[in-house]
Amino acid sequence: MKRVLKIILPVALGSGLLFGCASPEPTYSPAPFTPVNIDTSGSVQKVDAFVIIMDASSSMGGQPPNRFLYGKDIVNRMNQTIPAMNYDASLVVFGAGSCVKNKLAWQVHGPAPYSQADVANGLAGVKCASGWSPLETAIGASGEALASETGNSALVIVSDFKELDAKAVVASAEALKATHGQRLCIYPVQIGDNVGGRGLADQLASIGGCGPAVNADAIASSNGMADFVRGAFLAPAPPPPTPVVADTDGDGVPDSRDTCPNTPRGVRVTSEGCWVLSGKDVLFDFNSARIKDTYLLDEAAKILVREPQITGEVRGHTDSVGPEEYNMGLSLRRAEAVLEYFVTKGIARDRLRAKGFGESQPVASNDTDEGRAQNRRVELKAD
Repeated sequence: MKRVLKIILPVALGSGLLFGCASPEPTYSPAPFTPVNIDTSGSVQKVDAFVIIMDASSSMGGQPPNRFLYGKDIVNRMNQTIPAMNYDASLVVFGAGSCVKNKLAWQVHGPAPYSQADVANGLAGVKCASGWSPLETAIGASGEALASETGNSALVIVSDFKELDAKAVVASAEALKATHGQRLCIYPVQIGDNVGGRGLADQLASIGGCGPAVNADAIASSNGMADFVRGAFLAPAPPPPTPVVADTDGDGVPDSRDTCPNTPRGVRVTSEGCWVLSGKDVLFDFNSARIKDTYLLDEAAKILVREPQITGEVRGHTDSVGPEEYNMGLSLRRAEAVLEYFVTKGIARDRLRAKGFGESQPVASNDTDEGRAQNRRVELKAD
């Protein structure tokens, strides 16, 4: 038996040198996980394509804990949480030897329209970890998967980031970023807590420019994974466009409540869109039809002279003090006084007509002096 062993042992060692050493798959009991059903109603997809790179090199093997199986578990949780939207997806694993089909980077899935089941099936086919850690080759394979992509992309790297050629990895990531620019984000997820590995993960995140590297422990929970996926895959939906409000005469009052729709541009109007000639600059004293201040009338007369096509109605109003019948007559006298003033400024009499509304259309409260002053007004309504 010893003789037989002496013959077999060198062959076994030789096989390890040629194909990399596959770590035995130990027992692994993942913590319970229930994926969060992410509500996408207020979101839009942030990326058009994504690639998940998973480390299947020998540094991920062994226990406790088994980093390879933990990494698979993290990718599975991510896959269960990603909302079903219109992405292209790829899954790439790296290592060496039989565990990665004797390739340095094995494109297990994609690029293909995202299917949770397809990604899960591809990941299930990765059985073990072996060989050295050619992450730079996997990043290059990701570039091939994204070669035809013109939209935004996400590259998620799940690794312990140990025993790597850091310079080659950084160069490969920088080349990929140079190709895709702001359209590419890189999200490193570290398995374990190797300090040197964290430094490389941080460097890759900096190249990506979309956020910090994270530790797998921080996103392993249902809510932690949901937060990670939202940040990498979704963006808030833009606010709906402000509806265009029709304002034909451009007075700032929408047509839906503009009772004077042909008001000249640039004049002061009431909340109903009527050309007002009083308000804070009151034209009339209490119980008076005598014009108190002609400034606003002079400005209005200039517009009427400049735009001879304007015809309309001079409308008089009062506050609520006094009998309603008396106020109706007072409002008419005020309208007639303004009309006569316009005639003296060269406005043809037949362009305008006077009408009184009494106290029936207040624009302010009649319970205060200021409100009553605003209600003692004259308006112009263009035809």
